[in-house]
Amino acid sequence: MALRLRPYQQECVDIINALEGGSHLVHMATGLGKTVVFTSIERRGRVLIISHRDELVRQPVKYYDVPVGIEKGAEHSQGEPVVSATVQTLSRDKRLAAFAPGEFDTIITDEAHHALAPSYRKIVETLRPRLHVGFTATPRRGDDRGLEKVFDDIVFSRDLKWGIGNGYLADLDCRRVYVSWDTSRLRRKNGDYAVSDLDGEVNQPRTNDQIAEAYRQFAEGPTLVFASSVEHAHQLARRIKNAAVVDGKMPLSERRRVIEEFSAGTIACLVNFGVFTEGTDLPMIRTVLLARPTQNPTLYAQMVGRGLRLDEEHGKTSVRLIDCVGITKDHRLCTAPTLFGLNEDDFPEGAARVLDGPLSGLQSRLMELEDTPTGWVLRARRVNILEGGVAWTPMVDGSRVVRGERFSVVKSAPDDLGGVDVRFSGMQSSMFHFANEEEADRRVLDWLSRNPLTRDERHLWDSALVKRWGQERATTSQLDYIKRLVGEGSEEVLALGLSKRDAATVIENAQSRIERKDAEVLGRCPLCGSALKLSQSGKTVQCSRLRWKREGTEYTATGACAFRFVRKLGRIQLADREVKRLVSEGRIIVRGRCLTLAEADELGLYELAENRSVPSRRRFKPWRDPEVRTLDGGG
Repeated sequence: MALRLRPYQQECVDIINALEGGSHLVHMATGLGKTVVFTSIERRGRVLIISHRDELVRQPVKYYDVPVGIEKGAEHSQGEPVVSATVQTLSRDKRLAAFAPGEFDTIITDEAHHALAPSYRKIVETLRPRLHVGFTATPRRGDDRGLEKVFDDIVFSRDLKWGIGNGYLADLDCRRVYVSWDTSRLRRKNGDYAVSDLDGEVNQPRTNDQIAEAYRQFAEGPTLVFASSVEHAHQLARRIKNAAVVDGKMPLSERRRVIEEFSAGTIACLVNFGVFTEGTDLPMIRTVLLARPTQNPTLYAQMVGRGLRLDEEHGKTSVRLIDCVGITKDHRLCTAPTLFGLNEDDFPEGAARVLDGPLSGLQSRLMELEDTPTGWVLRARRVNILEGGVAWTPMVDGSRVVRGERFSVVKSAPDDLGGVDVRFSGMQSSMFHFANEEEADRRVLDWLSRNPLTRDERHLWDSALVKRWGQERATTSQLDYIKRLVGEGSEEVLALGLSKRDAATVIENAQSRIERKDAEVLGRCPLCGSALKLSQSGKTVQCSRLRWKREGTEYTATGACAFRFVRKLGRIQLADREVKRLVSEGRIIVRGRCLTLAEADELGLYELAENRSVPSRRRFKPWRDPEVRTLDGGG
């Protein structure tokens, strides 16, 4: 009987089934069911699954309705439609030679962040499948090397934040515990602390006592502890009541027995080293205690991921995360904010008091702490935003903005893959995705340098020019405008002694906060993403970036966007919530009539033409102005 896939799982399967060939990566957070997905992919021929551990090589077998062969150690496949193999076995020349190039139509690489290793590449390059698909919960490697040499692109991505927000993963209830180790002086090796140095620092009687006390104080229910070595695991188990040790050197039968007792509730705490970082399903876990620090974001996410699976039978919706950190600040250390791609070096003063609590709300708590005029300035001063060619203004949500009278460019905060979205607006709007910020900045600088709308306002975006005027004292007009925008509490930010650049940052962020409130009422412009607002008469819905320039008796639309439509269409008067739905969904049922955004646009232009104070429909130029240049410089 075929499994019933969740909607996002079916979407992923459909995307993969539509691929004609090539090498592609799927990013799916731990707990979202990647094994269920890759075993549901349409088979056009034989399928090979490559894994790197015993537990993983057998996990897919139960999901297939056809025989599955095993290639591991003394076990050999016998021509089955599906073969599951360990990379250690299959990469041996004699074992690999048993299969002909092209014999497997599809190769699936589980835990694909390992795929850069020579053993993985040897298998794929020798067997030359039509389709190669890698699955991983952590597309970034600990040594910061990308996977672009193995995979052409990422065809599907659902991260931890998405999984928690959509109710598929347990939220993390974070607790930070300070112990007396000092990781700041440890050597680095292979993208993490050197193992010998790490164990020598953390496996000490005093710190082990502190970790055991943290368990007693904060742990709830079945607990999984990550230690720095086998000896460290045994030291901790001696200090924790009803605890057992699991390590990679234990016989597989003994390991399974301990896990079964833990699952049954006979054992309250599992202390492990090198076993439960990947691919193990233990939905009963209620607490994850990290007694081994790491600077490898992949390893950190894998450890925490063991507790993310929901346990609907017992009503589990969250998991307690006890994160042990040293007494000395270590800028390399991974902590809970790392899971959302946040860097603690960028946090505002006083952030320590909001780090404990649900991980899903961490960004909101940090934003609330920093979303003040003083916070805007201090954040901008921490980041050297004038290093490159574009003088970005940092925003509280992590995005960056550069604006002029007739243009705007907004660069999103990097996603968990390091990619960014950039929206270019200048009487028309275009959205582009870039693999990294460096590539995005190059394209933005090129667009700003060549676009006729932006050349006249070079002093607003050229970092070399901004450096010249930005260090001067803020003008009286800037300070007066800040007082009007900020109102009560402006004295605190003015006391910082603002430069012109500081003042510009406050003004941009204050306007953005006002815009966010406006967007809550009518939504955002479908063309440029800015907030929508009503005209002075209240009859027209228009983009907040729209400006009107009077020439004699006529008006011409100027500004970075010209989107607008008349709110009253015939006898239909759109309510605020209807406007918001219309611009977000493109169509809406109003008084029994299906109204599309395109129809609203046409009707709006027609009714504007009846108003003699604005140009006729024939003469009015909306966002499709042929003089406006796109990103590539075309018309």
